[in-house]
Amino acid sequence: MGNVPKKSSVREGLKSVLQRLAARERGGAKTLAAVAGVTPRAVEGWLYADSAPGTAQTLALAARYDEVWELLCLLTGRQPAALSAAEREHLAQVLSALTREEAA
Repeated sequence: MGNVPKKSSVREGLKSVLQRLAARERGGAKTLAAVAGVTPRAVEGWLYADSAPGTAQTLALAARYDEVWELLCLLTGRQPAALSAAEREHLAQVLSALTREEAA
């Protein structure tokens, strides 16, 4: 198996990116929460505590924010590139399928 990033690297990377996004986005944690489908309190845990978004939430954030997508690429040894509209749509479809599976 290839290089698997350490869980702490993923958590710290996401925390840093999400803190920048929260500072930049109007509505901060509320906006990120709406994108990820969670409560603002959950996002605050990602920003200020030792928790991290789950897979479905991370994919939702990556579909919306290139910074999250780039982090995932870097952590997996891939060359980051902006998502095309078709790629964003595909990622949204995958996210929808994952969300349905989690609800079942």
